[in-house]
Amino acid sequence: MKIGFSFFKNPKRGSRFGILGIILSGAIVIIYSLLYNYHEVITQSLFVGCIIIAIGIFIWIKKNLTIFYKELIKEDTLLLLQEEINLTKKEKEATIKENATLAEINHKYGHKISELEHYLKKVSYSLNNNVKFSNELSEIAQLVDNLSKEYSEEMTQRIKLNNELPKTKILEIDKMLEYMQSECIKNKISFNVKLKYPIHYLIEKFIPKSKLEILLADHIKNAIIAVNSYDKDVRKIMVTFDVVDNFYEIHISDTGIPFEINTLANLGTEPITTHSDTGGTGYGFITTFKTLNETKANLIIEEHDQNIHTYTKTLIFRFDNKNEYKIHSHRIDEIAQFSENGRIKFL
Repeated sequence: MKIGFSFFKNPKRGSRFGILGIILSGAIVIIYSLLYNYHEVITQSLFVGCIIIAIGIFIWIKKNLTIFYKELIKEDTLLLLQEEINLTKKEKEATIKENATLAEINHKYGHKISELEHYLKKVSYSLNNNVKFSNELSEIAQLVDNLSKEYSEEMTQRIKLNNELPKTKILEIDKMLEYMQSECIKNKISFNVKLKYPIHYLIEKFIPKSKLEILLADHIKNAIIAVNSYDKDVRKIMVTFDVVDNFYEIHISDTGIPFEINTLANLGTEPITTHSDTGGTGYGFITTFKTLNETKANLIIEEHDQNIHTYTKTLIFRFDNKNEYKIHSHRIDEIAQFSENGRIKFL
């Protein structure tokens, strides 16, 4: 049985008979011991029989607890899927309403633009060799500028960069994600969260809620800095909560600037950052590696081919009880020259 999210596997029927066999074996030992008249034999056999029965009961309880957690996760997942369906319906309704509002705005400004076009034609026709040309031209420029500002302000109030985020149902995590979304909006970055599995069991068994909150906040903030530091039209950050190969994973992907090779080689060993002028301190990864050591989780950094993928990189936090630092990159040979003592495993 894997130490991770192994309760997603269906327990085999044979295991139930095995547990029953253990308990029956213990009972047989006890009964057999009672057939002897020797006190020492009876005492030893009773003790062994009780131990066997206790082991069987312990395994039975453990098996049933995993099944119970599995059923809870199934129920939570079904509820989560229903919430996503409802959220999609709301987003669709909001989009229809938004389109109607934008159509109304365009209709309103359409009349003003038509009037301005008519005025321009009139001025163009009458201003040949007219001494008032410069004044008229100045008035036209002012009208165009005012109209442009009015239109931009009203459209800005209507257009949103992000949708409503799915809820993890962990208050502190949800509030932190909402705050990070607001920071992304300020920086004109699209921020999305995908919640493929509930995270209650993750918090109960693998990482405390407060440490998960800090972990997410640190690396979403790093992603914002990376996106702002990269001259790229696509500005996106994606946070995904998933289960892969029976283990919880958290993915944070961004379209920001790639890591420097020296940074990758020394992550977690010392405070290191190339973005101190934009708020980077380098201490985020120091805290992260302490958390990974405590929770026995992996850090996997994947660098993506920008000709194929939207995102430049993804940080994966994998709770599989291995506590390794791995890199999957096209720059493996360069990174390996800077890494020491086999600290980094390359994929």
